[in-house]
Amino acid sequence: MDAVSSAIAQKQAGILGIHLEGPFANPDRKGIHATEPITSFNCAEISLLTTLPKSGTTLLTVAPEQLSDASIRLLTQAGVLVFCDHSNATYERIVDAIEHGRLCGVTHLFTQFIFMVGQSTMHSSAQPQLLLRYLNNTDNVVA
Repeated sequence: MDAVSSAIAQKQAGILGIHLEGPFANPDRKGIHATEPITSFNCAEISLLTTLPKSGTTLLTVAPEQLSDASIRLLTQAGVLVFCDHSNATYERIVDAIEHGRLCGVTHLFTQFIFMVGQSTMHSSAQPQLLLRYLNNTDNVVA
């Protein structure tokens, strides 16, 4: 994070911010990520992450069911762009978070829908309606 902040301060071309993925993933949906770094969200992380936007854009990928709505709200109020992935959250939980400004997008949209791309051995509790909700709503971002 220090390297990104330094690059932004020096106005290095192409460095606009940082994307942090994990460690706030659902362990059941961790994908390629190791289990050991997956952790619960705490006040120290909120403090650190809410200072990053001052030196560029901060995009944080989380499993929204792993954080409280209040924690996500603190991050978004500080300018952190909170995206969803590596999640077992229900369709209703994700849509509620989007509609109330706690989530602004989805990272790796199709990892939420493994069953739609033929990898039936992997578990997914996400519902296909979420995919359609994102693809039909121009206000959402898919990274």
